[in-house]
Amino acid sequence: MSTPGQEKIFIIDQIKTKPGKGEAFLKAYMEKYAANAHDRMTHEFTWVAPPMWLKDQSNTLYIIWSVNGAGAWWANSHQSRRIDAVAQWWQDADKMVESRDRIFASDIADIAGLTNV
Repeated sequence: MSTPGQEKIFIIDQIKTKPGKGEAFLKAYMEKYAANAHDRMTHEFTWVAPPMWLKDQSNTLYIIWSVNGAGAWWANSHQSRRIDAVAQWWQDADKMVESRDRIFASDIADIAGLTNV
């Protein structure tokens, strides 16, 4: 169990790229999106499925970020909605994307602290 206010919340981006675009998308994501997101979140992992760059099929990327505590989660959510470059990035990047989803999760041990706001 974490210290109150320091419970880790994971932000999981699941992005299915258009066929053959996985590697190019990830490169652009890390250069243009992640570089600015580091001010708001901590990058934890990037996973690629299947574990090879596909030329004629889609890759699915799982890009996992984290923030500490509900306050940081709300601040990140609020800040990112007000950054024009974030909206522009996704508008441009969607040309390489088939689908994308963002979910939020935490360790079960942190739920009590996260819901006690």
